[in-house]
Amino acid sequence: MGTAATMAKRKWNSAHYTNITAAMKPELAAGLKDHCRERGVSVTSVISELVAEYLHMQVSAPMPCRKTPDNRGRRRRDLSKHIAAIEGICHGEMEYLDNIPENLRNSIRFENAEESVGHLISAIDELKEVYPE
Repeated sequence: MGTAATMAKRKWNSAHYTNITAAMKPELAAGLKDHCRERGVSVTSVISELVAEYLHMQVSAPMPCRKTPDNRGRRRRDLSKHIAAIEGICHGEMEYLDNIPENLRNSIRFENAEESVGHLISAIDELKEVYPE
């Protein structure tokens, strides 16, 4: 069924909210979900605002969705994914640096690329220290 926290949340929600099911065209639902994700709000809060406006009622402003994982293991996994993404970016910068022709090795582009690689390597090393193995 879930953790104690999940069960407590479900109990609180059932005591304070009523579920309403709405069927809509898939493209409309997808657009709503995408737009809400971009704004960092829940679909429920947007629909609640629309219904309140329709009923001429006041509702509180929507709360941004919680993006931070709620436990250390998930945060560790998320950080590992971000480190891997940064390592990919660093690899791309290294390839760019290696592909700069010899006659441009004294240019500002080479210096910028070299500096970027250095910063990325430092960032990766720092991030790996957050959750030592």
